[in-house]
Amino acid sequence: MPLTMQDTVEGTRITLTIAPGQVGPNRVSVALTDRRGAPVRNASQVELRLSALDADVGELTPSTVARGDGTYVLDNVLLSLAGQWQIEPVVRRPDAFDARAAFRFALTIGGARGSPALTPMPRTGALLWGGALLLLGGVFVATGLPLRRREPSIGRLVMGAGVGCGVVALGFLVVPPSGEMGVRVSLRNPFPPTAASVQVGQQLYAQRCASCHGPAGRGNGPLAAGLRPPPADLAVHVPLHADRDLFQLIHDGVAGTAMAPFGGHMTEEEIWHTINYLKTLEQ
Repeated sequence: MPLTMQDTVEGTRITLTIAPGQVGPNRVSVALTDRRGAPVRNASQVELRLSALDADVGELTPSTVARGDGTYVLDNVLLSLAGQWQIEPVVRRPDAFDARAAFRFALTIGGARGSPALTPMPRTGALLWGGALLLLGGVFVATGLPLRRREPSIGRLVMGAGVGCGVVALGFLVVPPSGEMGVRVSLRNPFPPTAASVQVGQQLYAQRCASCHGPAGRGNGPLAAGLRPPPADLAVHVPLHADRDLFQLIHDGVAGTAMAPFGGHMTEEEIWHTINYLKTLEQ
């Protein structure tokens, strides 16, 4: 069954359909209408930005083909992973502002739409390993106790192995995985890059970032001339990094540069909105 999503941005009604809406090749069509409901036939470009949210596999940015009736189509789009995806249609028109929308959807294998894809959590795996090692250590200790009476050396060796398993098990059960230490950064941005989110991010950027990076992110803000090294050109650098990396850079800053940590000045939500705006900067 196809997936259909709708939004209205800058006076343009965007209706996006993905068929068959499951893992594998799909056909993506974008139907555009104006405020009066008339088809928008003159879009100079309708670009799709596709990314998987549960894995860092990069971003696809193909352009659609106009059919002449206000519908823009892209065939054989390979959506190769089950799980959550994000698609951002970017509509460019000669007689109106660019319209950007953002939709999130779930893909399943073989059309089993009632069965969401499950991704094991790292912490769950650590607990399972810890439990298994603890059980194995108990078996070694239970075996080594009677052996100590008959074969003291072998008994001590078996019990030592049991204690070792117990120590390693505690490491899995008590110590959090490295990805959970320090600030916890989600693999995905919890806020889709909707017009509202981008607007909030633009306001935050103007308050926190524009003095160094400049109004368009080119690294030419009023304070840039006195900074060594100079501020990064965000229009070039932002597309090179995943969302979680951008979050970390803003939250923790960049050592050896004037990029100070903003973790104590901005909430996580504010950082994510800022990232959504940064990704709209054009090269």
